[in-house]
Amino acid sequence: FSNTTVTTAGLLQSAPSLSITATSLLPAAQSLGQPYQLILTVSNNGTGATLFNVAPVAPTKVGNAGTNALSGPVPASVTLSAGQSASFTYTGSSSAVGAAGNSPWQLAYDLNASGQDLNNPANTYTTPAFVQTTFATVSRPASLTAQVTISPALVNQGQQVTVLMTVVNSGDLNALTVTPSALIQVGTGGVSFLSGTLTALTVVPGTPGVFTWTYSAVGTGTVTLQGSANGFDSASDDPVGTGAVTSNLLNILAPVNLSIGALQAPSLVGTGAQITVLMPVTNFGQTTALDVSGSPLTVSSVDGSGVLSTAVAPLPAQVASLGSNATTWFTYIYTVNNTPSVTGFTFSGTARGVDSNTGVTVTSGANGSNIVTVTPEGQLAIKAFTVSPAGPISVGQQLTLQLKVSDTGIGNVNNVSVAPLQVLGAAAVLVTQSASSFTPLTPGEAT
Repeated sequence: FSNTTVTTAGLLQSAPSLSITATSLLPAAQSLGQPYQLILTVSNNGTGATLFNVAPVAPTKVGNAGTNALSGPVPASVTLSAGQSASFTYTGSSSAVGAAGNSPWQLAYDLNASGQDLNNPANTYTTPAFVQTTFATVSRPASLTAQVTISPALVNQGQQVTVLMTVVNSGDLNALTVTPSALIQVGTGGVSFLSGTLTALTVVPGTPGVFTWTYSAVGTGTVTLQGSANGFDSASDDPVGTGAVTSNLLNILAPVNLSIGALQAPSLVGTGAQITVLMPVTNFGQTTALDVSGSPLTVSSVDGSGVLSTAVAPLPAQVASLGSNATTWFTYIYTVNNTPSVTGFTFSGTARGVDSNTGVTVTSGANGSNIVTVTPEGQLAIKAFTVSPAGPISVGQQLTLQLKVSDTGIGNVNNVSVAPLQVLGAAAVLVTQSASSFTPLTPGEAT
């Protein structure tokens, strides 16, 4: 036998080299409270030894944003052979707590990693320096409020109103695809939808978005409209909304409705007398009528023979305002001219006023009066009053006084009488007076 020596050859590997080869903090634009991911990629750039228990060192926050505690990493650790890489993911979220200054805030992380040499676990390797991620921007999320206004707030049935929903974003991020809800009517009145401009909007902070509707007022009473607007935060895509808002109160009234009551006039007058005609005007609408006036009356002779004085203006000429269910009166005064026989007249008229809501002039229907019968009427006039003798006279001497009256009208005057004469002063005394009743006087006759 010969002696043989066996030598075992050892494998000599080069040392590992650990480095961070990539980082990301996503999303780059964040909404406050929105979850984000912090990712780092670690590589074993050596050509020999393997690293085990490779894991990130706890990241260090950089910037003035506030954050909640990170969750992770996932995976917790890895083993990297020479030339291999692995990515680690943390999950986090921003917070108002700990934030410094005003929005928007800045957020980044300093990162490092370590691992152990598989051949010699006592040797720990770390990346040569901290690597900082790019900064992400953290902003207050979109925050929407709305106001709904109806204009005008006081209308008549049939009028149109404009409804505006003004949406304001008090956050720092845009609100995307903001749209309004359907509007809900509440109240005793009613409106009917006519049109609307409801295209989705991007509502930028500081620049309100406005949605517009047009409605027609169809039912009397009061109405409010309720609705909301909703969209999405431009960074987080989380839904944002205004919540339900209620409009101002819309009051819908029945328009001015002027009505003429039966005109009132005396049933019987004589020639030469005055006829007073009263015309009542009532506003049966709910809206106040302004500048209400009566028309000149239409005068109709029953048989065509009667003649009145020329047209007269009403008193008052105008009433400044006439409220709902209120009544005013217009007075017309005519003088009857002489007519040779019995005749009659009727009167009719209208009224008009301005609707205080619409500014439209409203005219009533016409109404008429009873028949005014006119009879020929005698008119007494003193034609002469003489004293005989004319004077001079002596004390105790008698005087004769003669009063002559005539009928200057066109009708007979019956039962003509003379009142007892009144003597003024103490120089004379009435001795006797002739009979005070005479036969009827005919037109033109004197006695």
